Amino acid sequence: MTLRSDPFYRAVLQQAWAEGRDIQYGITYGLLRPDRATQELLGAVVHLPWRNWNPEEVRGGETGMWLVRRTTDETAIRDRVGQGWHGAEWALQHLLGTPPRETPTWLRVMAHWHLYSTSHAASSRFQTADDLRRLVAEHSVECQMSRGEQWLLHHPEHSLGWHPFHEGSGAMRRAPWWGLVSLVPNQAAARSYTDATWAYRGRAPGLCAAIASTVSHLALQPPQSSIEIMQALMTAIHRATPRHATVRSLVATLWRRMRYGVAFEDQCQWIAHQAYFFPYDHVLPNVLVQLLALGYGASKWDSTLDLLSTAGWDIATNAIIVGTLLGLQGLQPVRRMEALDSEIAATLRQISG
Repeated sequence: MTLRSDPFYRAVLQQAWAEGRDIQYGITYGLLRPDRATQELLGAVVHLPWRNWNPEEVRGGETGMWLVRRTTDETAIRDRVGQGWHGAEWALQHLLGTPPRETPTWLRVMAHWHLYSTSHAASSRFQTADDLRRLVAEHSVECQMSRGEQWLLHHPEHSLGWHPFHEGSGAMRRAPWWGLVSLVPNQAAARSYTDATWAYRGRAPGLCAAIASTVSHLALQPPQSSIEIMQALMTAIHRATPRHATVRSLVATLWRRMRYGVAFEDQCQWIAHQAYFFPYDHVLPNVLVQLLALGYGASKWDSTLDLLSTAGWDIATNAIIVGTLLGLQGLQPVRRMEALDSEIAATLRQISG
């Protein structure tokens, strides 16, 4: 078994690298082997030493207001919400392969979509970041496979600065869910922002809000092309971030370079050098990679997702977000999964009032 033939093993290494672990040490001393059982592999990662990093290796080597939710019984909108869910799941399966036998879908372990839906997180009971943190802590077995988040569940007193790689906690993976549930862009943004503040600081809550807002907007007005999705997300980022925020200029530069015909690989190198001082699952380079894949994917499912793998960084997070957006465009594969459909049905009943 090799890195190339085992997408999940590769994703584990990428996530470990993202959290600042020295994966080269783990591989050299036989701690990270592709033939290890899932739980053994994830357990070994936690005990790896921290690493140093530089610009060349950054790609891993190969309080918003709580608002009333909108309800809808429009069939077309309900169908698009389902498309968004399916898009996120199929994107994860495209890049990571089949989920482990103990879980029917990647979304159940990679993000909290199922947990939030079944716990009615859209209700007024969950008004603060602490409310959401408690929800996750009470259902730890339903949490994503992120060491960062698992650590925070047991040490919430350190949530403001548990270590330099603390951004890898999963709120960006949940941002599309808020957009699919709220169906009002400003509400989706506010809810996602609040959700992000339970573990994120800095620019992360604003960028999560931009993603949620974009998903909500596109669920109501489906895009005709991936370029339209890219432009909608850039607009949302502009509105959700401070006037002189660095992310604004980086997004504008990325778009300008694309219009000038800069090659995809050169764009990846540019992102790596702009964001080398971030952990590689940090929100800023993630968003830039998402925009990049949408811009170069030519509105095609396979090619767009394959670009995410080529670009690196946190491919699970990027797959969930880009997969949701492509699903809203109607590009996801025409397949159904009983377990996933039941979760979608529960959410559709919820937003239908």
